[in-house]
Amino acid sequence: MHEGVVVFNIRREPVLINPRAEHFLGTHFRDGMTLPDLFPDRDAAAAIDAVIDSAPAHPECRLVRLSVGEERLQMSISPLLRDGEAGGAIVILSDVTETWKAEQEKNRFVSMVAHELKSPLSAIINYINVILTGMFDDNAPKMREMLERCKVRGEALLDLVRDLLYINSREVGKVERSIEDLDLKAAISSQLEFFKVQTEKRRIVAALDAPLERYPVRADRGDMDRIFMNLISNGIKYNRDRGSLTVRIADAGEAWEITVRDTGIGLSEAELSRIFHEFYRVKSPKTSGIAGTGLGLATVKRVLGEYNGRITVHSKPDAGSAFTVIFPKG
Repeated sequence: MHEGVVVFNIRREPVLINPRAEHFLGTHFRDGMTLPDLFPDRDAAAAIDAVIDSAPAHPECRLVRLSVGEERLQMSISPLLRDGEAGGAIVILSDVTETWKAEQEKNRFVSMVAHELKSPLSAIINYINVILTGMFDDNAPKMREMLERCKVRGEALLDLVRDLLYINSREVGKVERSIEDLDLKAAISSQLEFFKVQTEKRRIVAALDAPLERYPVRADRGDMDRIFMNLISNGIKYNRDRGSLTVRIADAGEAWEITVRDTGIGLSEAELSRIFHEFYRVKSPKTSGIAGTGLGLATVKRVLGEYNGRITVHSKPDAGSAFTVIFPKG
């Protein structure tokens, strides 16, 4: 059985334990064992007591969650009747560790989303409240400045909502993908061209080092654009003025190795350990004016995983960063 089974008699003594239950509880059956020996957790022991006491007049069953080391167990407790009289209790143990972890992750995610939504919404409402006081009715430039700040905050919120909808759609399998023969060189060149205005504005020299004519892959074009849009965009946003951004494609056997290298602010060891976490953004005086949702790199890693690809990063503070993507050949 996948479930553990423990049977208690009317005296609360365990009289049967299957191997799975022994594994879950980290013990072996022996003569003279008591209820507290098996279930030192007071809530679990109290629930077993209550079920035994409920029979036969008002028999009841109970469900209890139990932590044993790193595992989370669900106890289903039912009364055991003999000839209509209370005879003890049967406890079924199920491993719900993965379900528990999923619940914890969901709660963490919801908490982070609420936090990310709260700050820009609060800022927008505060600006609007100031405008509504009439304090700046005769100061059009100041009112325009506050409205522009509202617009920036609102656009950041819209970006966050879009990213969240995309992640959710991908999780539930609603993102339609069209796998086709693509050329990495063409896909990356297209993204570099898209960001040309930004690189020229900050005088960042952007270059593609890809000597071969084609770099074939089998992928969805939208996925390729999302991967390299995020990496190139970050390479510009976190770069220094008059810096450089180089994308290099190299042959790595059965895969292509694509490195996006910048001359930007770089990352510390602590930041590197969290850079692919959802909603994580580097917070420092150097990044205070840089907009972002903190979902870009997490999404890149998620998309690459669906192609059996991977991403790594090497960086040092004030020495730039190099993000390397390993993508299977087509």
